[in-house]
Amino acid sequence: MATLKCSYPSAADKTAGCAVTYRAGSRSKYDTCPTGCPLNGSGCGTDQVDLEYLEAVSCAVPRQGRALTYSHFPPEQWAHLNGPRRTVINWSAPSPEAAARCVADRVAPAVTVVPRDYWQGRKHVDIDGVPLVRCLAEYVDGINCSNCGGRSGPLCARPNARYAVGFTAHGSGASKAESDAQGGCYADNGPAGWQWKQTSKAEASTVNTGAGCVPYDTEAEALERFVEQLPRGTVLRHHIAGDMGKSTP
Repeated sequence: MATLKCSYPSAADKTAGCAVTYRAGSRSKYDTCPTGCPLNGSGCGTDQVDLEYLEAVSCAVPRQGRALTYSHFPPEQWAHLNGPRRTVINWSAPSPEAAARCVADRVAPAVTVVPRDYWQGRKHVDIDGVPLVRCLAEYVDGINCSNCGGRSGPLCARPNARYAVGFTAHGSGASKAESDAQGGCYADNGPAGWQWKQTSKAEASTVNTGAGCVPYDTEAEALERFVEQLPRGTVLRHHIAGDMGKSTP
């Protein structure tokens, strides 16, 4: 069984002002993540997408706002849902080359993690004609997911993007994330890790928009109620930690 924690507004630097969710399994916080994710060194996970949750995520977009998320599951399992007035799902590709191919073939928007020495002062790198653009929040003061991209919306919230986005490996697992070693998820430690761990311990999906946590029977119900209560124009970032997998009891 998976649980979902919905919260607004986020207090984290990168998502300050956004609405956010965390998703976790009851046995392990990694239970909703694909076993093949290169950042998943837990030995736990699943190979099956939770179709009910996926549909709920796709539809969960704030009024006059935007919603985005990332998944390590293969795009062929969810890319058909990307479109107008839907949550933009980005493929978390295992390499810059894979992300560029995904964008070039118009399969889905794509992002990837790169080593800490990758950019060498550059803001973007051309990969076979596809720009790999560095996350703006990494080097522009005052930019985060809530205001990235101005009126056009966050770079990761554009379903027809002709570029991929690169995130520099960070956190205590950065060395693993930038190597061939399994593991290195940024959400395994720190504040995101704490939130993720607490989500895995919860008995029900919860919604908190400032008036205290309210539990719901299903993730889909929690997401629907959460989005209904958000202010117009809110940016919602689904599962800061966790993925779209079907967690087993």
